[in-house]
Amino acid sequence: MSHQVLDRLRAIQRFLHLETNKDAELQEIADLSAELLNCPLAIITLIDGDLQHVLYKGGTEVKDNIKYNAFRQNVDYGGSLLIIPDTLKDPAHSGSITIGGMLDMRFYAGAELRSHDGHRIGNLCVLNTEPGDLSAAQQQLLKMLAKRVMEVIEFEYSINLLKDQFLQTREAESKLRYVFESSEACHLLVSWEMIVLDFNKHMSAFMNLAYGVPLIEGKRIGHFIHGQAFDDFVINFRVALSGEEVRFQQEVTYQNGEKVWWLITFLPFYNKDGDIVCVSFNATNINEHKINKELVIAQHRSLRQIAFIQSHELRKPVATILGLMGVMRMEYQVLPYELLMMEEATKELDSKIKMVMDLIV
Repeated sequence: MSHQVLDRLRAIQRFLHLETNKDAELQEIADLSAELLNCPLAIITLIDGDLQHVLYKGGTEVKDNIKYNAFRQNVDYGGSLLIIPDTLKDPAHSGSITIGGMLDMRFYAGAELRSHDGHRIGNLCVLNTEPGDLSAAQQQLLKMLAKRVMEVIEFEYSINLLKDQFLQTREAESKLRYVFESSEACHLLVSWEMIVLDFNKHMSAFMNLAYGVPLIEGKRIGHFIHGQAFDDFVINFRVALSGEEVRFQQEVTYQNGEKVWWLITFLPFYNKDGDIVCVSFNATNINEHKINKELVIAQHRSLRQIAFIQSHELRKPVATILGLMGVMRMEYQVLPYELLMMEEATKELDSKIKMVMDLIV
C-alpha cells in the first residue's frame, strides 16, 4: 500500500470518528442539497476503501429503516465533480451505485469532499430514481455545498484537536506546578524585562522574610528588592541573561534579625529556538549544612589543639628516659638487656610522637 493511500486513510479516520456539535448544520446542508437540486435524496459520505459511510442524508426519500451505511460506490471521479445522467445508459457505471433497501438510482451527481491536505475523504451527492442532469449553476452550487461541508468538518476537527491539546497542556502544567510547588527550594521566574512571571510558595515566604514584601506576578523585580540587594540582583541577572549560570552562597539577614545561609543561582531559560526568554532565580536553604560544616571545622581545630598538647606532654617523659639512657651509657660500657629494650621502645614512641606532631602542624 502506497504512502499516499495510507495518508488518505489516516485522513479519513480523523473525520470518521469525529465528535461534532455541528450535526444540525450538516443535516441542513444535506436537506438543502436535495431541495435546491430537485432530487429526492442527498447523502454526505466518507470513503473507507470501497465502502462509504453515510453520515447525513436528506430529501423526500429518506427512510429510517434503510441501512444507509451499506451504501457502496465504486465510481471513480477523476475530478471534483461526477455526473451520471442515467446509469442504465452508462456501461462504465451501470449497477455501480446502489443503496440497500431502496430502488436503484438512475441519476447520480456527486462533489468531492477534499481535505486541506489534498485527500479525497468523501462525497456530497444527490440521487434520483429518474434520469436527470444539472445545469452549470447547479453544478457550481453542489461544489459550493460540498466545500461548506468540508469547512464544517475540518473546523470541528480543529476545535477538537485544540481541546485535546489544551487538556494535555493543562495536565502537563498541573504536573509541572506540582513539582514546582513541592520543591523545597525557592524558585522565581523573571522575564528579560525583569518582570515577575511566576514563583512558588517557598519563594513567596523567602521574599516576605528577607524583604518584608509579598510577591505579585506582573510586577517588576525592583518593586520588591531595593538598594544594594537590587544592584546585586541586576548584575547577576544580566550575567544569566547573557547565557552564563551564576552560583554563590550568601548569608541573608531577615527582617526579624535572623541570619540564614542560602545557595543562590541565576539560570538562563531557553525556548525551542535556543533564545533566552527568562531567568530563573533560585535559593536553597543551606543553613544547616553551613552550621554543620563550621561545627566540623571547629571540632577538627579543637582536636588538633588537643593532639598538640598531648604530644608535648607525652614527649617530656620520653625525653627524660632517653636522657637517662645517655647517662647510663657513660657509666656502663654494656647496658643490660632490659635497659636496651626500654631504650628501643622509647625511641619508637618518640618517632610516633614526632609523626603526630607533623600531622597537626
